[in-house]
Amino acid sequence: MAHPLSHIPAAKAKPLVGNTLDLLRDSYGLHRDCRARLGEVYRVHVLGRCAWRCPLPMRWNTC
Repeated sequence: MAHPLSHIPAAKAKPLVGNTLDLLRDSYGLHRDCRARLGEVYRVHVLGRCAWRCPLPMRWNTC
């Protein structure tokens, strides 16, 4: 059976360390590159675990 989040596109990761080194070097750059290549919702592999990121909807009005 496939993992429930396997349909979310994943960033290209190095064996064993995943995207951990890229995240430590430039976290905003990793986010910007993944968002440009993969879209609003994507997965990264950090510290041996899979994490996903998606934008939060703005549901409140500040008026």
